[in-house]
Order: sequence, then structure tokens, then C-alpha cells
Amino acid sequence: EKEGIEVLPQNFLMDRYMARELEYTKRKALPDDMKTIEIGIEAARMLTAIDAGQTVVVKNESVVALEGVEGTDKTIERAGEYAGKDCIVVKMARPNQDYRIDIPTIGVDTVKKAAEITGASTGSVLLFNEDRTERVRVVATGPATQMVGSRNPIDEGAAGQVWTTGKLVLINNYKKWEHRSFPAAEVAESVIYFPLKSAKEVVGVIGLWHTDAGRCFGDQDIEIIDQFAGLASIAYENAYLYREAQREISERRYTEGLLQYRGFHDVMTGLYNRTYFEEEMQRLDKRSEGAVGLIMLDVDGLKLINDSLGHARGDNLLKSAAQILLACFPDNDVVSRIGGDEFAVLLSPADTEILDQACERIRTKTREFNQSQSQFLISLSVGCALAETNAISMRELYKQADNNMYREKLHQRKSSRSTIVQTVMELLKARDYITEGHGDRLQKIVSDL
Repeated sequence: EKEGIEVLPQNFLMDRYMARELEYTKRKALPDDMKTIEIGIEAARMLTAIDAGQTVVVKNESVVALEGVEGTDKTIERAGEYAGKDCIVVKMARPNQDYRIDIPTIGVDTVKKAAEITGASTGSVLLFNEDRTERVRVVATGPATQMVGSRNPIDEGAAGQVWTTGKLVLINNYKKWEHRSFPAAEVAESVIYFPLKSAKEVVGVIGLWHTDAGRCFGDQDIEIIDQFAGLASIAYENAYLYREAQREISERRYTEGLLQYRGFHDVMTGLYNRTYFEEEMQRLDKRSEGAVGLIMLDVDGLKLINDSLGHARGDNLLKSAAQILLACFPDNDVVSRIGGDEFAVLLSPADTEILDQACERIRTKTREFNQSQSQFLISLSVGCALAETNAISMRELYKQADNNMYREKLHQRKSSRSTIVQTVMELLKARDYITEGHGDRLQKIVSDL
């Protein structure tokens, strides 16, 4: 936020999917429960006030467990081990809850812990793939843990019936059920599956198994599962929307970054473009002190290369010039392509020695490039100027550097022309337009004429 970016709360996108203050379970609060609930609310208010936790578990007008550093899931598990069933869980937001970072809710892991409290020896969360042909085991406890990642046809077995009907499926004495499927068929004695929904559509299944002989799910177990089925769906929806929001934000940031990059960079060479160069010129014009150096460069003979050999060859020369310049300057210097065959480098801070050394680096790198290969020889005309104070405008500095560059171009015209002719001859040979011998003979005839 110090950078001017407003961070919105997570429920900005997910508010309609958040749990409201109402009873979600079939078992409604009885008059005898209200005193216990009030005690839980008061305990949760005191707990959040000291920022120690958010969850309180109560039973029969007594506090059974308080959340510490272990989190909601462990608190519920601890309460279940100590006090058994019929506990009431109260979860409350902190007085200074930062909804940008944390929303108090009950997630899939909480459902997993609740499944353990029912006495089921294993539990699984099964989600469907995008084309709705398979279900994938993504979370598991107990013996099913080793099956995480396993896949089954979406309509197979008891979980398949949940997908088909959208309703809870309970099968005690599962090993005698004729439609049993792997892996439950090998270990489960009794199973219960209930739907995980998003926008009223079944997107997954949560399943619990008893693996001990003779163990069955009873009515009280069904009540507990009903209590968590709605919350699990809300948690899934929240997670899905959050993931989608993050994906959209990432895509938008990538698009914005790409547009910004393209707005300030030359597509062909990857250097800064004229727009960015002009903005830097304006920024440096407003400086209060400090010297600025400007180097202007021109690729000699680019028009001849384009006309005689095609623009693809000319583009290769421009890319080579860009690579030479990038090798000569650190990232903090502004290296730009400002026209068809024109390049510019802004150096700040700078002095005469820095400018002279920079120009010499360019000439050295150009020679090394030409010596490393026989085709695509390149000739650069270089001119520089220095504004030691802000009394010299950047426009005046630009004019001085540009004039100095053209003076050098005139001074080394013979040398650059030789380089250009050599480049054309080498490329023509490579393309078999003429042979080297014919070219030499033609040169002699032209000389005689």
C-alpha cells in the first residue's frame, strides 16, 4: 500500500459464498443448548480479544477446548477425544481481523478432522476432472492415505451414485454390495459418501469408511456428516473462487506487463524504444544537478543492405548492433533504438572520461564482432556529447551528439564504405548470385572504366 496499491479483502469477490450467522445443520439448537452457546461466544470473544485464537469448543455449559497455536482442526480433534460427541464449535473473527489476509472459515482439512471424530477409520476427498470422466482422490486419512492420486471412472461404485443422484449414499455391510469398486472393495466394511457442491452442481465427493469388521454408520454419524457437508461445499467454493481470482489477477498482471514492455521496447532488438528514450530525456531535463552523457550511433549502409539483399539481412545487422551495445553497457544505462538505423545511449552520471571509455568499448566490440565472422560485417558511426550541468537542455545535448556522430560518419566514410561493400559481396556469394571470381573480374572492369 506504500506503493499506492490498494489491497482489497478476500471476501470482495467471495462475499456471497461466505458462511452467514445461521444454523446449517438439521439438528437445530435446543433451548438447553443456548446457555452453552452463549458461554462459547463469550469465551471466543475473550480469546480473540487477546489474539490467541478464534475457536472454542463447548459442551454442557462447559468449555472443552480453546484454540492456541495448533489451529481449528487440532482444537476440534482434541475436544472430540476429550468430550466425545455433541460438542458445539464456536468460531469468531478477531476484533481487528484483516480480511485481506485471512478469512475465518472451515476448510477441507476441518472436514477431514470431523470425519475422524465420527470414528471412521479413513476418509477421502474425491474431485472430478474437467471433462467429468474421472474422479481423483486428492485428500485422504488413515489407510486411504496411500491411495492419494488414484483415479476411478466418475460413475463407478457408491461415489458414482453420489455423482449421478447428487444425494448422500450410505452402505453398511459394503463387502456384500454387488456394485462395490476398488479400492474400497478391498478394505471397507461400511461406507458413506456425500456430495461436494459448487453452484448447486456436484463437483466432488467426500467419503468415509469403516474398515473394522462389524462397524456401521448410524443416524448420529449421518447428522454429523450433514453438519459438515454444507460447510465443506462453502469452503470448496471459496477456495475455487479464490484460485480463479488469483488466476485472473495473474493473467491481468501478465497482460499489463506485456503491454507496458511493448510500449517501451523495440520489438525487433529488445532495446528501449523512442517513447521511453523521450521520457528519460524529459526526466533528466528536470534534474537539479549532475552531468549527463549522450552517445548517438548510426548503422552505416543499412539502406544499401535493405535494397540489395532484402530487409531480413538489414534486420540482422540491426540485431547485431543491439547485441554489441548491450555488451558495452550495464543495465542502469538507457540503450535505445530511436529510429530505423539510429541508436542512442543515455549515461547518468557521466563525465568526459566515462564517455570516451564507452565510445571506445563500442568500437572494440564492433571490431571483435567483425573478426569473429565473415558475413554481416557491421560499421557504426559514433558521436557523443556531455551536459555537465542542467543549464544545457537535453535537446541541445541531443543536437550536439548527433552532429558529432555525422562528423565521424564523414570522417570514416571510406572505411565504412569498404565494410559495407565487403558485407554485400560476402552475402551475394553466400546466396550464389555471383561467384567470387566473376565479382573480382567485374571489379577490375569497373576500375578500368
